[in-house]
Amino acid sequence: MKQKEESKGETDAKISMISKGVRGAGYLFLLLSFQRLLTFGLNQLLLRTISPQLFGLGALHFELFVATVVFLSREVFSCFIHSFIDSFFEKNNLQKKKNVFFSRHFDFHS
Repeated sequence: MKQKEESKGETDAKISMISKGVRGAGYLFLLLSFQRLLTFGLNQLLLRTISPQLFGLGALHFELFVATVVFLSREVFSCFIHSFIDSFFEKNNLQKKKNVFFSRHFDFHS
């Protein structure tokens, strides 16, 4: 009897978890739909109220900003990798071997 009651409780808990998951997925879908509708509406409002010249200037500034951020993040990552490799080889008393492919394309500050 106890085992049946415990298995019934476990089954109820599993059903409760499934229903909570389905309800959460429904809320997520509604939130995503609302976000996309709001974005679409604001983009339409922006396109109708701003002149094409001003819109182009804003797009140019945004593109310059994105390119700058991407460049700086790549540069930081590259510097981190170089310092990590150097410290790894120094820490383990290893000697770097020159790789023909990488030495042509990348400067490894050796």
